[in-house]
Amino acid sequence: MVVMVVDTCRLAALDNDLGGILMKTRLSAVIGGLLLLTALFSRPAPLAHAAVPAVTLSTSAVTEGYFTTFTLSLQNPATGSPLSGYIEFKNNPASAADTDYYVDVAAVPAGAAMPAYGQFGWSDIGPGQVSAPVAVNGQDTVEVLAYDAEATGDPDSADAGQNIGIAWSTTATGPFSAVAPMPVTPATLTASPSSIRAKTATPVTFTLTGATGAPLSGFLVKPETGSTPAGETGANGTVTLTLLAPTAGPTAFFAENNADNGNNLAGIEYAGPYATATVTATVAPAAPPPAPPPAPPPAPSRPTVILARSDLPYDALVGQVLADRTHWPVYLTPPTLLEPGIIRTWKAEDVGRVVILGGPAAISPQIADEITAMGITVTRIWGADRYGTAAALARFVGDRSGTAVVTSGLTYSDLLSVAAIAGEHQWPLLLANASGIPAVEEPLLRSLSLRTVYVVGSQATVNAAAVLDLEQAGIHVIRIEGPTPGDPYGTEAALITTFRMSLSWRTVYLAGGGAYLAGLAASPAVARAGSMLVQVPSAGTVPAELAAALAGLRGSAQSVSAVGGTVPSQILRAVENSLGL
Repeated sequence: MVVMVVDTCRLAALDNDLGGILMKTRLSAVIGGLLLLTALFSRPAPLAHAAVPAVTLSTSAVTEGYFTTFTLSLQNPATGSPLSGYIEFKNNPASAADTDYYVDVAAVPAGAAMPAYGQFGWSDIGPGQVSAPVAVNGQDTVEVLAYDAEATGDPDSADAGQNIGIAWSTTATGPFSAVAPMPVTPATLTASPSSIRAKTATPVTFTLTGATGAPLSGFLVKPETGSTPAGETGANGTVTLTLLAPTAGPTAFFAENNADNGNNLAGIEYAGPYATATVTATVAPAAPPPAPPPAPPPAPSRPTVILARSDLPYDALVGQVLADRTHWPVYLTPPTLLEPGIIRTWKAEDVGRVVILGGPAAISPQIADEITAMGITVTRIWGADRYGTAAALARFVGDRSGTAVVTSGLTYSDLLSVAAIAGEHQWPLLLANASGIPAVEEPLLRSLSLRTVYVVGSQATVNAAAVLDLEQAGIHVIRIEGPTPGDPYGTEAALITTFRMSLSWRTVYLAGGGAYLAGLAASPAVARAGSMLVQVPSAGTVPAELAAALAGLRGSAQSVSAVGGTVPSQILRAVENSLGL
């Protein structure tokens, strides 16, 4: 609105003569015209004309490890009218040493549907990074997930002081002006009563509240060991469980963030601290017992293993990096049946935890329930498909080198050749599809701070669109391929030549081409030996490019070992001849 201030004393003086009257008449006409324009164009002032817009949020804090949804508004502080502008979000780590804290954020116009977590429309912001500008027309609905990826093993207490910065601007290019940041704090789980009698069934009410004290509904509360009793919090953030403790002592419960807007988040169970509460069981006072005998030494921790599907090799090969880092053995089983031999082995070795790679279609929920019934903890790392699982695994293991490997998610030969190399070097493995880098993997190009990516395969397997996606993210791309597009033996010959100086060739490990299952099972051991798995034809002769690459290993190789599939004697002998053995 245009406001004019008129000097009435000056107008009175002008009334004394005709000139004054004329001047008054003209001034009145000008004022009338301005008021008419004001009436015609009366609307909220654009952000460019508001000196300090009011940026308001419907919440004062973000709950760590849980989704927080809030309304962000831009207003003219003088009139209360909505304004249009741009908002940036910044991940402010608690300290310079905190390098594994992430903020995922999505924003849509008020009333619009929020995109599924991890899909297009979400920004993955690493420590100190700033999101792309978000256009706000009056109001936006914003959803935030702030979590510690636990990649460097720092304690959760080191995250105290984490916050999300917010800045506004009239344009997408800035300059942006900061407003008060949003602190990130853990959720709180309380138990009432927190003390019960042992051997007596007692109802205990658990209450889950977020960073602002508001109740959190729809979250599963269960004990940290075992799976019962368990239940979901209601609209008031509470759930009542009947506890029956056989002996005195504490029992820890936690509230798991396993769903939001229908999105199953089991693939990020490691993200951030869970809200926990302890219920202590006591017994009636009795006569002092005799002095107990010395406590036995603590039992060794129960081992962890990895389980992946056996009918497709992608999840297990992408999980090579996790297997090599942790030295957890990899087991393979059909999607709907847990092999009896695996069950016997796990019982004999007293396995305590199984990490499942892939979603319910890869390893069925019935298998997971069967494992849980054996008293074994289950953790599932997965996405909606093989590309989502590759992204979840890359985020789980993190990256310490700024290097990753991209190969085809449509054929497995190149992946089988490079998996052991990636596992030994701890380079995350990502998969390309026919359109390039899948949308679910694109945020990792920034969050992993990648500087170099080895693209393994020709354009027949990893197309130019994938390379363009990488280069547009500022990543240096090194393609490793053979002279004939789509020829896996030419590509692995190029792999041998590229990494000849950084791998151990004391033993050359062979797998018969086309028999991925045996090679898949042997791949972790090959990675631990510091070598790579060399695929050879199951009949015929060794291709010329592969024979030439093997000849370059003369003097380094001392033996040949066939570890997967069928390797005919004439092929084995041809490889030995190339190596000079």
